[in-house]
Amino acid sequence: MRFVATLAFVWVTNCFTQWVATANDCRVAYGNVTDPEKYPYVVHMFLNNGTHFDMCTGSLISRSVVLTAGHCLKQPSNRSKYYWSHNVILFKKMKGLKTTVHETILASDEVFIREDEGSARHFLKHDFDEIGYSDIGLIVLKEPAPICTQNKDRNYSIARLPIANIYADKWKPLVKKLEECTAIGYGETERGIGDGILRELRNVIIEERGNALFSPLKFKGRVCQGDSGGPVVCSMGHDKPYAVGIISYSDWGIQGQGYPKCYSDVRIHQFFPHHVSAFANL
Repeated sequence: MRFVATLAFVWVTNCFTQWVATANDCRVAYGNVTDPEKYPYVVHMFLNNGTHFDMCTGSLISRSVVLTAGHCLKQPSNRSKYYWSHNVILFKKMKGLKTTVHETILASDEVFIREDEGSARHFLKHDFDEIGYSDIGLIVLKEPAPICTQNKDRNYSIARLPIANIYADKWKPLVKKLEECTAIGYGETERGIGDGILRELRNVIIEERGNALFSPLKFKGRVCQGDSGGPVVCSMGHDKPYAVGIISYSDWGIQGQGYPKCYSDVRIHQFFPHHVSAFANL
C-alpha cells in the first residue's frame, strides 16, 4: 500500500482481510489476532482531519519515516497546515492476552503524497488495461523510533523492502514470485469499529496485472477502514518476508460477492527512492 540501512522501503501493493457485510457496511473479519512484535515495524496511526482522528496502519521504513497509503495523509482543501500538527503514531505490544500501547510518537507536518484519486476504480472497471494508480504516502516522526538503542521492553525494526541492492546508485526492485503473502492491519472487524488489535490474514493471493497489484478473492475478501496503509508481506523465496504492498482500495459489494482489490505497486515509481532520501534527510 525507501530504503537503506536506516531507510527501509515497502514496495506496495495491498492486503485484505476477510469480511462480513451487513446492510451497506463491510468489516475486516476472521483475521488472526497477532502480537505487534511479530511485525515490529507496523504502526497504528491516528491522523487529525481537523474535526476528529482517522485511523490507518503504516510501516516504519527508517528510524523516522512511516510509509502508508497516500489517501490517509491527504489534506482537505479547507484545512490549514494545523491539520498535520497532531498526528499520533502508536507502537503496540501484547501483555498477556491484551494489546497495549507501548510507545507514542507524534508525527511532524512533513508529508509526501503520491495519489491519483479515482484511478483505482477506473482500473478495476476497465479489465486492468490501464496503468496502475498511485496511493503512496510518507510521514516523518518528530523523534526517531529507538531502533538503534537497546530496548528490552519491545522489539523495533524497519520493514524489509524488495530491493535488489540497497547500496547501488540506482535502486532496482527484487523481481521474484510473490509467495506466502500475509495482509496486516489495525482495521475494523466483523464486530464493527476497530478494536485496536493487530490482525493478519495469511495465504493471501496477490497477482500482477498491468502495472498494478490486486487480490482476486472471490468470497469474503475486503479492504476496510483502518487497514489502509498496512503492509502485505511475502516471502519471495526467502526466510524473512518482504513488505511488497500497501493496503489501498476495495470497491463496495454485497454480502457473499467478491471484487478484485487494487493496490499501488511502488516498484514502478523510480522517483521514489530519491524522494524518500531527500524527504527523510537520511
